[in-house]
Amino acid sequence: MIKKIIFLFLLFYILTLVQTSFWIYFSLKGMIFNLVLLLIVIISLFARERWFAIASAFIGGFYLDVFSFGLTRFFGFYTLISVGLAFLIRLVIRKYVQIPIVKRIQKQKNPLYL
Repeated sequence: MIKKIIFLFLLFYILTLVQTSFWIYFSLKGMIFNLVLLLIVIISLFARERWFAIASAFIGGFYLDVFSFGLTRFFGFYTLISVGLAFLIRLVIRKYVQIPIVKRIQKQKNPLYL
């Protein structure tokens, strides 16, 4: 469990650094592709344990808050958004929406399935 948390801290730190320093040069009309939120959505869809999805959302949102440049938002804005998104995906979408690829992976007991 500790290894997973440390891995999440390092992964989200690297992704946030890439997003805030490298992806800024590839913006389209001022919009930047958000790698951290994309990874939070993917982890929330495919993670077995609920704590892992919520922890990844909290860590990713925290790093986005630390590296954000806007003064109009309060500290914790991205954390609330990412944790809310993870709760929404875990509670609503995984329960009521059936995605065929997710159901197939769950039946196979794939070792890559988080």
